[in-house]
Amino acid sequence: MTKQSFAVAVLASLFVINPLAYAEDLEQSCKMLLNQTLPVWTMASISEEVKAFAAERQADPLKLRGDFDGDGRQDIVLLIQNRARPVFEEPDRIKATRIAVCLAKAPSMVLRLIEEPYCDDFIYLVKRGKNMYDIEVGNLGKYPVDAIGTTCFEKAGAVFFFDGKIFRRIINSD
Repeated sequence: MTKQSFAVAVLASLFVINPLAYAEDLEQSCKMLLNQTLPVWTMASISEEVKAFAAERQADPLKLRGDFDGDGRQDIVLLIQNRARPVFEEPDRIKATRIAVCLAKAPSMVLRLIEEPYCDDFIYLVKRGKNMYDIEVGNLGKYPVDAIGTTCFEKAGAVFFFDGKIFRRIINSD
């Protein structure tokens, strides 16, 4: 084996190992940025029925990964509350809930907060290319980037997608 082929093999193995380390670092970096930005916050509360629903689908109702700004880098989204302890009861729950979008940018991370998430029970990933449907307007084409779905469990929902400047809200169920 030549030095060059050995170097290529080592680099290839790093690309297999590093995505997992990067994924963990991404979440930790996001949480550190939240700690710097918000004086107090916690992960959002979730009901037992939402826990069961998410478990059936092997989904995390409080965390998403995707390319939410279309730059090819993996970003992370957390459903949080700006309280020291989770709030379970409405209307305080919706007032406390925020969507923290941490966009991976070189060489650091950018935090965008969605202050009024419309729904607060859980978040889910809407993949780029899926149909964008607004209940008031109808079909709006396809999502240009991965988007963040929010749900009021079995009641209503909205999707947020980054248009290059802001996260736009599309109400997709009511």
